[in-house]
Amino acid sequence: MIRSGLVTINGLEQWLYVRLNPRAKGTLLFLHGGPGWADAPWAHFVCADLWNDFNIVHWDQRGTSRTYSQSNATSQESLTVEIMVKDCISVLEYLVDDLRLKKITVVGHSWGAVLGVLLANRRPELLKGLVSIGQLVKSSLSEPKSLRYCKKMATEFGRSDLDKIIKKLPPNFYKNVDTLFIQREILGELNGDFSTSVVRNAYQEVAEGAPENYFMSWEQLNESCMRSVRQLWDELTQIDFFKKGVDFKVPFLLMQGIHDHCTDFETAQDWFKKIKSSSNKKSIQFDRSSHWPQFEENEKFVRILKDWCFKL
Repeated sequence: MIRSGLVTINGLEQWLYVRLNPRAKGTLLFLHGGPGWADAPWAHFVCADLWNDFNIVHWDQRGTSRTYSQSNATSQESLTVEIMVKDCISVLEYLVDDLRLKKITVVGHSWGAVLGVLLANRRPELLKGLVSIGQLVKSSLSEPKSLRYCKKMATEFGRSDLDKIIKKLPPNFYKNVDTLFIQREILGELNGDFSTSVVRNAYQEVAEGAPENYFMSWEQLNESCMRSVRQLWDELTQIDFFKKGVDFKVPFLLMQGIHDHCTDFETAQDWFKKIKSSSNKKSIQFDRSSHWPQFEENEKFVRILKDWCFKL
Protein backbone atom coordinates (compact mmCIF):
# COMPACT_ATOMS: atom_id res chain seq x y z
CA MET A 1 0.00 0.00 0.00
CA ILE A 2 1.41 3.41 -0.98
CA ARG A 3 0.47 6.44 1.15
CA SER A 4 2.50 9.33 -0.25
CA GLY A 5 1.61 12.97 0.26
CA LEU A 6 1.95 16.06 2.42
CA VAL A 7 1.95 15.60 6.19
CA THR A 8 2.21 18.35 8.80
CA ILE A 9 5.67 17.92 10.29
CA ASN A 10 6.74 20.30 13.05
CA GLY A 11 4.27 22.93 11.84
CA LEU A 12 5.11 22.67 8.12
CA GLU A 13 3.55 20.47 5.43
CA GLN A 14 6.29 18.11 4.21
CA TRP A 15 6.23 15.29 1.69
CA LEU A 16 6.48 11.67 2.80
CA TYR A 17 6.72 8.70 0.45
CA VAL A 18 5.31 5.79 2.46
CA ARG A 19 5.12 2.24 1.18
CA LEU A 20 3.47 -0.11 3.68
CA ASN A 21 3.73 -3.88 3.65
CA PRO A 22 1.30 -5.84 5.88
CA ARG A 23 3.90 -8.61 6.14
CA ALA A 24 6.78 -6.26 6.95
CA LYS A 25 9.43 -7.44 9.38
CA GLY A 26 10.37 -3.87 10.20
CA THR A 27 10.32 -0.26 9.03
CA LEU A 28 13.10 1.73 7.36
CA LEU A 29 13.12 5.54 7.34
CA PHE A 30 15.62 6.89 4.81
CA LEU A 31 17.21 10.29 5.53
CA HIS A 32 18.61 11.81 2.37
CA GLY A 33 21.80 13.81 2.00
CA GLY A 34 22.70 17.12 0.48
CA PRO A 35 21.36 18.87 2.48
CA GLY A 36 18.46 19.30 0.12
CA TRP A 37 19.20 16.36 -2.20
CA ALA A 38 16.16 14.06 -2.23
CA ASP A 39 16.77 10.33 -2.54
CA ALA A 40 13.20 9.38 -3.53
CA PRO A 41 14.10 9.39 -7.28
CA TRP A 42 16.36 6.38 -6.62
CA ALA A 43 14.05 4.51 -4.23
CA HIS A 44 12.73 2.16 -6.92
CA PHE A 45 16.30 0.94 -7.53
CA VAL A 46 17.92 1.12 -4.10
CA CYS A 47 14.90 -0.40 -2.30
CA ALA A 48 13.63 -2.83 -4.96
CA ASP A 49 14.80 -5.85 -2.96
CA LEU A 50 13.66 -4.39 0.35
CA TRP A 51 9.96 -3.90 -0.45
CA ASN A 52 8.99 -7.46 0.49
CA ASP A 53 10.52 -7.28 3.96
CA PHE A 54 10.03 -3.73 5.21
CA ASN A 55 7.77 -0.73 5.34
CA ILE A 56 9.78 1.89 3.45
CA VAL A 57 9.61 5.64 4.12
CA HIS A 58 11.39 8.41 2.22
CA TRP A 59 11.04 12.02 3.31
CA ASP A 60 11.64 15.22 1.37
CA GLN A 61 13.12 17.25 4.20
CA ARG A 62 12.42 20.92 4.82
CA GLY A 63 13.82 22.81 1.83
CA THR A 64 13.92 19.72 -0.41
CA SER A 65 12.10 18.65 -3.57
CA ARG A 66 8.30 18.45 -3.05
CA THR A 67 8.59 20.11 0.35
CA TYR A 68 10.70 22.90 -1.15
CA SER A 69 7.77 24.91 -2.46
CA GLN A 70 5.93 24.94 0.86
CA SER A 71 5.53 28.35 2.51
CA ASN A 72 8.56 29.46 4.55
CA ALA A 73 10.23 26.09 4.04
CA THR A 74 13.60 27.60 3.20
CA SER A 75 13.70 30.87 5.10
CA GLN A 76 16.86 31.47 7.12
CA GLU A 77 14.91 31.25 10.37
CA SER A 78 13.32 27.89 9.57
CA LEU A 79 16.31 26.02 8.11
CA THR A 80 18.78 25.19 10.86
CA VAL A 81 20.28 21.93 12.10
CA GLU A 82 18.18 22.15 15.26
CA ILE A 83 14.97 22.60 13.27
CA MET A 84 15.89 19.64 11.06
CA VAL A 85 16.42 17.42 14.11
CA LYS A 86 13.02 18.47 15.45
CA ASP A 87 11.48 17.75 12.03
CA CYS A 88 12.98 14.28 12.11
CA ILE A 89 11.58 13.60 15.56
CA SER A 90 8.17 14.76 14.32
CA VAL A 91 8.38 12.37 11.34
CA LEU A 92 9.16 9.45 13.64
CA GLU A 93 6.33 10.36 16.00
CA TYR A 94 3.94 10.49 13.03
CA LEU A 95 5.04 7.04 11.87
CA VAL A 96 4.68 5.57 15.36
CA ASP A 97 1.54 7.38 16.57
CA ASP A 98 -0.47 7.84 13.36
CA LEU A 99 0.63 4.90 11.21
CA ARG A 100 1.12 2.59 14.21
CA LEU A 101 4.53 1.44 13.04
CA LYS A 102 6.88 -0.07 15.57
CA LYS A 103 10.31 1.30 16.43
CA ILE A 104 12.03 2.28 13.24
CA THR A 105 15.49 1.72 11.83
CA VAL A 106 16.82 5.00 10.42
CA VAL A 107 19.06 4.83 7.34
CA GLY A 108 20.92 8.11 6.83
CA HIS A 109 23.18 9.02 3.92
CA SER A 110 25.81 11.80 4.11
CA TRP A 111 23.98 14.79 5.64
CA GLY A 112 21.23 12.31 6.53
CA ALA A 113 23.83 10.33 8.47
CA VAL A 114 24.63 13.47 10.47
CA LEU A 115 20.94 13.90 11.18
CA GLY A 116 20.72 10.24 12.23
CA VAL A 117 23.51 10.55 14.80
CA LEU A 118 22.00 13.74 16.24
CA LEU A 119 18.64 11.97 16.43
CA ALA A 120 20.14 8.94 18.17
CA ASN A 121 21.70 11.21 20.77
CA ARG A 122 18.45 13.13 21.31
CA ARG A 123 15.72 10.46 21.16
CA PRO A 124 17.21 6.96 21.17
CA GLU A 125 13.95 5.42 22.41
CA LEU A 126 12.36 6.12 19.02
CA LEU A 127 14.91 4.02 17.15
CA LYS A 128 15.30 0.30 16.72
CA GLY A 129 18.65 0.89 15.04
CA LEU A 130 20.73 3.45 13.13
CA VAL A 131 22.47 2.92 9.79
CA SER A 132 24.94 5.51 8.48
CA ILE A 133 26.16 5.64 4.88
CA GLY A 134 28.89 8.08 3.86
CA GLN A 135 29.17 9.51 7.36
CA LEU A 136 30.35 13.10 7.81
CA VAL A 137 32.29 13.26 11.09
CA LYS A 138 34.47 16.39 11.14
CA SER A 139 34.90 18.67 8.14
CA SER A 140 38.28 20.06 9.20
CA LEU A 141 39.69 16.52 8.94
CA SER A 142 37.89 15.16 5.87
CA GLU A 143 37.77 18.21 3.58
CA PRO A 144 41.55 18.82 3.32
CA LYS A 145 41.90 15.15 2.33
CA SER A 146 39.25 15.66 -0.34
CA LEU A 147 41.21 18.60 -1.77
CA ARG A 148 44.46 16.59 -1.76
CA TYR A 149 42.67 13.84 -3.66
CA CYS A 150 41.61 16.36 -6.31
CA LYS A 151 45.18 17.63 -6.68
CA LYS A 152 46.52 14.09 -7.02
CA MET A 153 43.92 12.89 -9.51
CA ALA A 154 44.07 16.03 -11.66
CA THR A 155 47.75 15.28 -12.17
CA GLU A 156 47.16 11.58 -12.85
CA PHE A 157 44.35 12.32 -15.33
CA GLY A 158 46.40 15.00 -17.06
CA ARG A 159 43.75 17.61 -16.29
CA SER A 160 45.86 20.75 -16.23
CA ASP A 161 42.66 22.80 -16.61
CA LEU A 162 41.36 21.45 -13.29
CA ASP A 163 44.77 21.69 -11.66
CA LYS A 164 44.86 25.44 -12.31
CA ILE A 165 41.49 25.88 -10.61
CA ILE A 166 42.45 23.67 -7.68
CA LYS A 167 45.62 25.67 -7.02
CA LYS A 168 43.51 28.81 -6.62
CA LEU A 169 41.36 27.22 -3.89
CA PRO A 170 42.34 28.15 -0.32
CA PRO A 171 43.11 25.36 2.19
CA ASN A 172 39.88 26.17 4.04
CA PHE A 173 37.84 26.18 0.81
CA TYR A 174 35.07 24.22 2.52
CA LYS A 175 34.19 27.11 4.83
CA ASN A 176 32.90 29.13 1.89
CA VAL A 177 29.97 27.66 -0.01
CA ASP A 178 31.04 29.13 -3.35
CA THR A 179 34.50 27.54 -3.23
CA LEU A 180 32.96 24.37 -1.81
CA PHE A 181 30.73 24.04 -4.88
CA ILE A 182 33.75 24.55 -7.16
CA GLN A 183 35.65 21.79 -5.38
CA ARG A 184 32.67 19.43 -5.43
CA GLU A 185 32.24 19.88 -9.17
CA ILE A 186 35.91 19.06 -9.72
CA LEU A 187 35.63 16.11 -7.33
CA GLY A 188 32.78 14.71 -9.43
CA GLU A 189 34.82 14.98 -12.62
CA LEU A 190 37.64 13.07 -10.94
CA ASN A 191 35.42 10.20 -9.68
CA GLY A 192 35.57 11.23 -6.05
CA ASP A 193 31.84 10.86 -5.42
CA PHE A 194 31.09 7.94 -7.76
CA SER A 195 33.63 5.21 -8.44
CA THR A 196 33.39 5.62 -12.23
CA SER A 197 31.72 7.89 -14.78
CA VAL A 198 29.73 4.83 -15.93
CA VAL A 199 28.13 4.56 -12.48
CA ARG A 200 27.44 8.31 -12.48
CA ASN A 201 25.61 8.00 -15.81
CA ALA A 202 23.59 5.05 -14.49
CA TYR A 203 22.67 7.11 -11.43
CA GLN A 204 21.25 9.81 -13.67
CA GLU A 205 19.35 7.33 -15.84
CA VAL A 206 17.73 5.65 -12.83
CA ALA A 207 16.39 8.98 -11.54
CA GLU A 208 14.95 9.90 -14.92
CA GLY A 209 13.17 6.53 -14.99
CA ALA A 210 11.63 6.96 -11.53
CA PRO A 211 7.88 6.46 -11.04
CA GLU A 212 5.62 9.49 -11.32
CA ASN A 213 5.85 11.87 -8.33
CA TYR A 214 9.25 10.55 -7.25
CA PHE A 215 11.35 12.70 -9.60
CA MET A 216 10.56 16.27 -10.62
CA SER A 217 13.59 17.70 -12.48
CA TRP A 218 17.35 18.10 -12.16
CA GLU A 219 16.85 21.86 -12.01
CA GLN A 220 14.54 21.52 -9.03
CA LEU A 221 16.88 19.11 -7.23
CA ASN A 222 19.91 21.33 -7.80
CA GLU A 223 18.07 24.46 -6.71
CA SER A 224 16.78 22.98 -3.46
CA CYS A 225 20.19 21.46 -2.69
CA MET A 226 22.12 24.67 -3.29
CA ARG A 227 19.66 26.67 -1.21
CA SER A 228 19.77 24.20 1.67
CA VAL A 229 23.55 23.88 1.62
CA ARG A 230 23.96 27.66 1.70
CA GLN A 231 21.80 27.91 4.79
CA LEU A 232 23.08 24.86 6.70
CA TRP A 233 26.71 24.47 5.69
CA ASP A 234 28.23 26.81 8.26
CA GLU A 235 26.66 24.74 11.03
CA LEU A 236 27.78 21.50 9.42
CA THR A 237 31.43 22.60 9.30
CA GLN A 238 31.28 23.09 13.06
CA ILE A 239 30.11 19.56 13.79
CA ASP A 240 32.68 17.36 15.49
CA PHE A 241 31.37 13.89 16.27
CA PHE A 242 34.64 12.99 17.96
CA LYS A 243 33.51 15.33 20.74
CA LYS A 244 29.72 14.91 20.62
CA GLY A 245 28.70 11.75 18.84
CA VAL A 246 30.47 8.76 20.30
CA ASP A 247 28.04 7.67 23.00
CA PHE A 248 24.55 6.87 21.71
CA LYS A 249 22.40 4.03 22.97
CA VAL A 250 21.17 2.34 19.80
CA PRO A 251 22.54 -0.48 17.62
CA PHE A 252 24.71 1.09 14.91
CA LEU A 253 25.76 0.01 11.43
CA LEU A 254 28.29 2.07 9.43
CA MET A 255 28.49 1.56 5.66
CA GLN A 256 31.32 3.32 3.85
CA GLY A 257 32.82 3.18 0.36
CA ILE A 258 36.61 2.99 0.56
CA HIS A 259 36.88 5.38 -2.39
CA ASP A 260 34.67 8.01 -0.74
CA HIS A 261 36.31 11.42 -1.03
CA CYS A 262 33.21 13.43 -0.08
CA THR A 263 33.08 12.04 3.45
CA ASP A 264 36.48 10.54 4.07
CA PHE A 265 36.60 6.78 4.66
CA GLU A 266 39.53 6.82 7.11
CA THR A 267 38.07 9.61 9.23
CA ALA A 268 34.79 7.73 9.54
CA GLN A 269 36.62 4.55 10.54
CA ASP A 270 38.65 6.36 13.20
CA TRP A 271 35.43 7.77 14.61
CA PHE A 272 33.70 4.39 14.54
CA LYS A 273 36.40 2.89 16.78
CA LYS A 274 35.60 5.48 19.46
CA ILE A 275 31.83 4.89 19.52
CA LYS A 276 30.67 3.64 22.91
CA SER A 277 27.25 2.39 21.90
CA SER A 278 25.74 0.32 24.67
CA SER A 279 24.38 -2.08 22.08
CA ASN A 280 25.97 -3.74 19.06
CA LYS A 281 27.93 -1.80 16.44
CA LYS A 282 29.27 -2.94 13.09
CA SER A 283 31.26 -1.39 10.24
CA ILE A 284 31.10 -2.61 6.63
CA GLN A 285 33.37 -1.33 3.88
CA PHE A 286 32.45 -1.35 0.20
CA ASP A 287 35.51 -1.95 -1.94
CA ARG A 288 33.99 -0.85 -5.26
CA SER A 289 32.17 2.23 -4.00
CA SER A 290 32.73 5.89 -3.36
CA HIS A 291 30.06 8.04 -1.70
CA TRP A 292 27.00 6.01 -2.80
CA PRO A 293 27.46 2.32 -1.84
CA GLN A 294 23.69 1.85 -1.63
CA PHE A 295 23.65 2.51 -5.38
CA GLU A 296 27.12 1.41 -6.51
CA GLU A 297 26.97 -1.98 -4.75
CA ASN A 298 23.25 -2.29 -4.23
CA GLU A 299 23.11 -6.08 -3.96
CA LYS A 300 25.68 -6.10 -1.15
CA PHE A 301 24.01 -3.11 0.52
CA VAL A 302 20.63 -4.87 0.60
CA ARG A 303 22.09 -8.16 1.83
CA ILE A 304 24.02 -6.53 4.69
CA LEU A 305 21.12 -4.28 5.68
CA LYS A 306 18.61 -7.16 5.80
CA ASP A 307 20.92 -9.42 7.76
CA TRP A 308 21.70 -6.70 10.31
CA CYS A 309 18.10 -5.57 10.75
CA PHE A 310 16.74 -9.10 11.15
CA LYS A 311 19.19 -9.71 14.03
CA LEU A 312 18.18 -6.63 16.04
